[in-house]
Amino acid sequence: MNFKFLMTLAVTLMTVSLFTACKPDPEPDPIPTTPQYQKKGVFMLSEGVFSSGSGSLAFYDNEDNKLISDVFQTQNNGALIGNVFQSMAFANDKAFLVANNAQKVEVVKHDDFVSVGTVTGLDQPRFVAGRNGSEVYVSQWGASGSDGQIKIVNTDNYTIVDSIVVGGGPEQLLISDDKLYVPNSGGWGNDSVVYVYNTTDNSFIKTIPAGGCPTRIIKSDDGVIWVSSTGCYVANGAIAKIENDQATNIYEFTHGQINSFDESPDGSMLFLIRNQFGAADGQGVYRFNKATSTFEGTPVIDGSFYGIGVDKTNKKLYLGQDDGSDNGKVYVYDLDASNEPTLVDSMSVGRFPNGFLFQD
Repeated sequence: MNFKFLMTLAVTLMTVSLFTACKPDPEPDPIPTTPQYQKKGVFMLSEGVFSSGSGSLAFYDNEDNKLISDVFQTQNNGALIGNVFQSMAFANDKAFLVANNAQKVEVVKHDDFVSVGTVTGLDQPRFVAGRNGSEVYVSQWGASGSDGQIKIVNTDNYTIVDSIVVGGGPEQLLISDDKLYVPNSGGWGNDSVVYVYNTTDNSFIKTIPAGGCPTRIIKSDDGVIWVSSTGCYVANGAIAKIENDQATNIYEFTHGQINSFDESPDGSMLFLIRNQFGAADGQGVYRFNKATSTFEGTPVIDGSFYGIGVDKTNKKLYLGQDDGSDNGKVYVYDLDASNEPTLVDSMSVGRFPNGFLFQD
């Protein structure tokens, strides 16, 4: 065999081997990360002291088990949400933070909570709900509390583009089956109905009776709508059951006024807070059993609470409490198969914690 040929082949193979051995391994694909405020967790809203303090927002990161305080302030160079931080809702990759007494809605990006705009021209705004891909509804009491309106806001330029006249004191909003449901508390007066509108053209459909001064509304997985009423802070509160746009029952809560409520993870019960500003006797969290259509006679959790929320995915109950002096507290309870609560955690947040948004 030709010696020269063998030498050339050997050199060639050695070169290929060295090149292959020295070639670095390819970099692995980067692990995708979720922006901080789109991770699994719970947003905790605190109103702040009426007329003399700003509301605040905390986020508990369920993935890393950590509490992040003052989210809006930290992400926006010390800016404040405003007084009073009434509610928050997500729509079109943004969060809408309602500052009731500051007459505005702050708009931030969902992923990092950096401000992108402010909705002004509002008068005592209360709650937000997404109408479609480019608009949201904002309920407002108006200057007198009795001239309620629903403002329609463009989510691209944050301007008010239209209005719907409703009754006094419109509160929490629910959108279901192309309809907008608006409990009307009466504002500084009294009302007792839920207004219903067509979301396609915003035309009025009907009113549904719902007890004295209704404020909160939810829809169960079975399609039933539930509305809580305060009793106008002078009479007993109530829970209204709405089916096919009819109030099939209104259940009186004989223990006093209702501040707020939410549904158990399995949908069998409603948890509600007896208004903390009533008599001290009997304050706490009560349960309404849907199967028997009755309220339990004693609270399942004793105490004076301000806000309530149920994390259905993780089967937890959240309660907000304010002692009138220091920061508010949030208490977290595990719920077992019978919806019995067990305290598992607590954390300090802002003054008057009033609401919770859960992110799965």
